[in-house]
Amino acid sequence: SGQLIWTANATGTCKVTASAGGDANHNSGSIEKTFTITSKTMQTITFTNPGSKPYGSTFSISATTDATGLQVSLLASGGCSGSGTSTATITPTASGTTNCVLTASQSGDSTYATASDVQYSISITKLTLTVTPAAKSRTFGQAIPTYTYLIDGFKTGENESNAAGYSAPTCTSDYTSSTSAANSPRTI
Repeated sequence: SGQLIWTANATGTCKVTASAGGDANHNSGSIEKTFTITSKTMQTITFTNPGSKPYGSTFSISATTDATGLQVSLLASGGCSGSGTSTATITPTASGTTNCVLTASQSGDSTYATASDVQYSISITKLTLTVTPAAKSRTFGQAIPTYTYLIDGFKTGENESNAAGYSAPTCTSDYTSSTSAANSPRTI
């Protein structure tokens, strides 16, 4: 009795010969067996680059493979987070300096070889904040009123007090308490 363990390192045919020597009670003998070694079928991932996305948004990505029935793993890293199987919801977590890296991978099975990863690095664009000065008036000779403003454009859940890296605008004017009404209105 015996056992043969072998590993194929190329496609093609492989011939295995097993021999046994005889003894006083047994004849010698041999047997040959030929095996065909085939490679796994290659697969390709289809994954479309979603392009740049604004900070504060959420977006979905999806990927497929031409290998029937196999699911594609999706992972976001860098300036975004999210993962899934064949589809994923991605949330940008940083803007401007850290790209969002999206990776689609598929490890194969007994029929299909591991697919080459598809990876995209997309930019997360900064949001544009709109500053609108509040309307103010004054009577000639009175003190200049305190300038106030409204800000619009923060991502959902953020405002002036909790937005990372936010700096309040400075409102100034060349008005003085002696500015003539003839020189109005002024731009703040």
